[in-house]
Amino acid sequence: MDKVELGKRIREARLFRKMTQSELAGDAITRNMLSLIESGTASPSVKTLQYLAERLGVPYEHLLAPKEEKEEIADTVEEAAPKWATPVEVQYNELLTGKELYRTKHYEEAIEHLKKYTDKQSKIYDEACAIVAKSYYELAKPKVRTEKAANVEYAKSAADYATKGIYANKNLRAEALFIIQDYI
Repeated sequence: MDKVELGKRIREARLFRKMTQSELAGDAITRNMLSLIESGTASPSVKTLQYLAERLGVPYEHLLAPKEEKEEIADTVEEAAPKWATPVEVQYNELLTGKELYRTKHYEEAIEHLKKYTDKQSKIYDEACAIVAKSYYELAKPKVRTEKAANVEYAKSAADYATKGIYANKNLRAEALFIIQDYI
């Protein structure tokens, strides 16, 4: 395998695990050596590669496996996640993306991104419900939209999601119900 491709795979796995270079390097190699490996400037020994794979929690073979000839662009994090990623890791990354969408005021995208995790079987159910509720509430505010029907529907959804999960928010529900009342 090409050392540039190998370095890229190690870097992608490290970033997926939300690890710094120092965290991945640990005590066995220096951060500078890891940086050289990730950039494709240096090739790791078999022992170093096995160590890195173990630290990343991936099978050694996945770092060396040939790429599929046809790669398609992934539509979701689940599709883009490495084959070795656990469902919990995938959902956690989805949660981080949803939080960032909410924080940057992309409320509709946050809802679209997290709504699929608002069933009780999801590992991020509580957090997803809270962010979806807050996103619907932000969209329901009169200053955001001028369409009465849309505001009412967003407020109803906000009120509904505000009652779900351990982060259920009575104040948010009440504020959403006030919005509905103002339009009725």
